Amino acid sequence: MVKTPLSVIIITKNEEKNLEKCLLSLRDLPSEIILVDSGSTDKTLEIAKKWQVKIFHKKFSGFGFQKNFALSKASYDWVLSVDADERMSKSLYLEIKKALNASFDGFYIPCLSNFLGKWIRHAGWYPQYKLRLFKKSKMKFEEKLVHEEVKPKGRIGYLKNPILHYSYPTLKEYLRKLEIYTALEAHPSLNPLNFWTVFNLFLKPVYRFSEMYIFNSGFLDGWRGFLLSILSSYYEFKVQFRLLKRKI
Repeated sequence: MVKTPLSVIIITKNEEKNLEKCLLSLRDLPSEIILVDSGSTDKTLEIAKKWQVKIFHKKFSGFGFQKNFALSKASYDWVLSVDADERMSKSLYLEIKKALNASFDGFYIPCLSNFLGKWIRHAGWYPQYKLRLFKKSKMKFEEKLVHEEVKPKGRIGYLKNPILHYSYPTLKEYLRKLEIYTALEAHPSLNPLNFWTVFNLFLKPVYRFSEMYIFNSGFLDGWRGFLLSILSSYYEFKVQFRLLKRKI
């Protein structure tokens, strides 16, 4: 058992395929698990109840808002934020256990993501350090619809072992999430169109592909690295296309 109390926060909607494995990987770590659900219609809540998770409900208003709501329900100052499709290794558990007693206010943790059955170690996808372990008295999430980050404050350290992110097991799942995220990213609150031009529709996708596949060595991840770079380019195109429809 971790000597320093810890709250784990998770936000969910229809995560029955992921949640049990996520909770299983956390079983030795937290003092409590806070789950904020935004209207699951599958077995997500049934699984959470089986694991004696503290369940709260909130209509989805953006990822940053959901996570800050979860943060407000945490009983302890130290908080670990994880997603339902993530897992924690034994090595990371041991590292976190030591980190909680160190003189830091938060820790960046590397993320290792799985794309179509392979761990992606290039294309800018690794190590992708994210501030996931932190004191809630010091920090909170940006109140953004998508791509929210914790605002760092105080003394921040780095952990070595990664969170394992099973993000896109199938192409269908990638495209499903793409529709959700691009719609949020093109929202007026994130993109007011002050400096948008039609050139973005072509230049940003080309830049995204070049950045991932060439400059960040995505080619070293084989055909998956190429496909991921193409899909990420399409992601950027879809955001810009949504912005174009708003402009005309």
